[in-house]
Amino acid sequence: MRKPNVKFREIPAEAAEAISRIEKVPKLYHGMEYEYSRVICPETDGGLLVLRWYNVELAREGEEQDFTEEYITYIDVPREEWMTYVCREEKWSRASIENMGGRFFPWRRVLLLHPEKLEAYMPFCQDMEKQEVYEPIRRNSGEAYMEAVVWWQNSVNNRKLKRKQERKDERTNRLMSQAKPLSEAFLRWHEETAMKDSRYLIYIRSGGKRFRAFCTHCKAYIDMPAERCAHNRKGKCPQCGSRITMKSSGRAKHIEDEAWTEYVQAVEGGLMIRFVKMTKIYECHKKPVRIVEEPCRVMILKGEPPVWYEKRESHTVFESEAEYQRNRTDGCAHGYNFPRKDKFRMVYRRGLARELEKAFPYHMFWEWFRRSGKDIKQYTVYDYFEAYSCFPFLESLEKTGKTKLVNEIVEKLYSCKKTYERKATTVSGMLGISRQQYRRLYNPSPQDISVCRFLNKRGIVLDEIELYRLRRYVGEYTSERDLETVMAHTSLQKFMRYAEKQDKYKIRHYYYDYLKMSEELGYDFRDKSVLFPRNLQEAHDTAVELLAERKNKKRQAEEKEINNSISRVEEKIRRQFSFEDDVFLIRPAKTGAEIVKEGQIQHICVGSNREYRKRMAEGERYILFLRRKDEPNNPFYTVEITPDYKIVQRHGKYNKENQEVDSVDRFLKKFVEVKGHGKEYHAEQ
Repeated sequence: MRKPNVKFREIPAEAAEAISRIEKVPKLYHGMEYEYSRVICPETDGGLLVLRWYNVELAREGEEQDFTEEYITYIDVPREEWMTYVCREEKWSRASIENMGGRFFPWRRVLLLHPEKLEAYMPFCQDMEKQEVYEPIRRNSGEAYMEAVVWWQNSVNNRKLKRKQERKDERTNRLMSQAKPLSEAFLRWHEETAMKDSRYLIYIRSGGKRFRAFCTHCKAYIDMPAERCAHNRKGKCPQCGSRITMKSSGRAKHIEDEAWTEYVQAVEGGLMIRFVKMTKIYECHKKPVRIVEEPCRVMILKGEPPVWYEKRESHTVFESEAEYQRNRTDGCAHGYNFPRKDKFRMVYRRGLARELEKAFPYHMFWEWFRRSGKDIKQYTVYDYFEAYSCFPFLESLEKTGKTKLVNEIVEKLYSCKKTYERKATTVSGMLGISRQQYRRLYNPSPQDISVCRFLNKRGIVLDEIELYRLRRYVGEYTSERDLETVMAHTSLQKFMRYAEKQDKYKIRHYYYDYLKMSEELGYDFRDKSVLFPRNLQEAHDTAVELLAERKNKKRQAEEKEINNSISRVEEKIRRQFSFEDDVFLIRPAKTGAEIVKEGQIQHICVGSNREYRKRMAEGERYILFLRRKDEPNNPFYTVEITPDYKIVQRHGKYNKENQEVDSVDRFLKKFVEVKGHGKEYHAEQ
């Protein structure tokens, strides 16, 4: 439905009269009084049914605006379409009238004027007649008509959703129907190769010197010497020679093994990667039961991102009838239907090259595979062709020798989707560089492309020799951020001439840090010897020392200020926070150095953590020293307290409290009560 031209209107006289009458004549609903919150005026406009919503409160306030409608709903009944214009937000909504603006409307509080205008639309009346829940007294009420409109809209939405689900199921079934039956050769390979460890020699213990054993691989019964039979012992079957694991029938009554493999098949427009799960169940001397399942598949079509399908229950409004359900997550969700790495074995390689050739005739998978030096493992085929479907120019990059970019796209596809333009019509457009740059760059790295894009944004064009120099001396070791730092002080040409005379390692590890530290130190970069030092490493080390010295001076100044503040605080609180009895005395710390010394002797964090000194300097908390009266200079307990005499913590040496803690707590309780004028002391637990 196209957006109709919105025509605002003032409140009609009959609507205004109804709004003014609402306050005087409240309605009753289950014995409770309520007022109408909205008034709806229906009308027709060129074959459309228009519902104009007026907010009672807004109409009473009489806001200064050109229109007074809150919502305007346009309904095209024959085409089963509708749209609502939200006047205040000036936007359109396709939601049904019961969900407009994310609100829920109790229809008993909506006054419908002229409900007979809705009777001209047969679908509403028919739907209303179908609902047996309406009481006869509500048949002619506005509430019944509005709920009939909602019921009609919901039925239309349900039909559309059902048709949409049917189209999805039709496409899914069409794609899944291309899967050909698993061949006996594949199942035999799966059992013989992927499940080669699932072979057992199950023996029955008896009183004799020989035990009766059953080989699950060759299905033969064998008499074995008793001394050779041991549970979980590895060996070979005397009959068929296959590697087996011995199992005692008494200890292994039920064995269940499983293994996953990938079966790759060409389909119309791309590839189907099928994950096959085989389970073998052993019951003593019985023939093993083999169960073959295919819980999940992935479709990789040309120019489209991969789509995963799995056998699971449908979670849509209308249950899907398709055997496989689409997984909407980006990539494999690793749910219960997906193979774990410890259960996965290998990819079926017989006929793999033929299937890949049929699906993507010009792919370069084998070149990338041989170059990477990997084996075909779980998701190897998936990773490459996922990148190939997203970036079809992967083939061109491989053929022109730009293998570093191929590896980058395959291994880091998620980040490359954000960096490179997927919908570009040329390879250079995909990379974001010019055609001339693309021809000149031989096997560039992702950093080279990043630098070229950075220069293009700044309008810097380099010839072939300059581009070669940039890649050789700068590109492989420099990022965009480093170039921004350099070009803030000099030109690219001057920097390249300087970089040619320096070691690459020094440029990468010293020069950019040197520039950043020089900015912090306030160096004058107009001096050529400062911008391009002859001995780069020495200049870098000097800048490090100067910066460290500056930071030390700043820290020393801060420490001096903290110490002075602590001394001033101590003089201020000395009388209020000093106390003694016959056994102990307590006093504030006099200096920051005294706090550090206390922490070092007591081996507690008050000496190493600068925050304790800052808190005392700012008057937030105080550090007090609790000593024995006969040893006033020997550290005993350290106390942290607030200005209102609340003990935050108290600790002895190594943050430990021994038997003396009871006497310490009694002293602190007396100290808080006396100095804090009756404050209550709570000992730390």
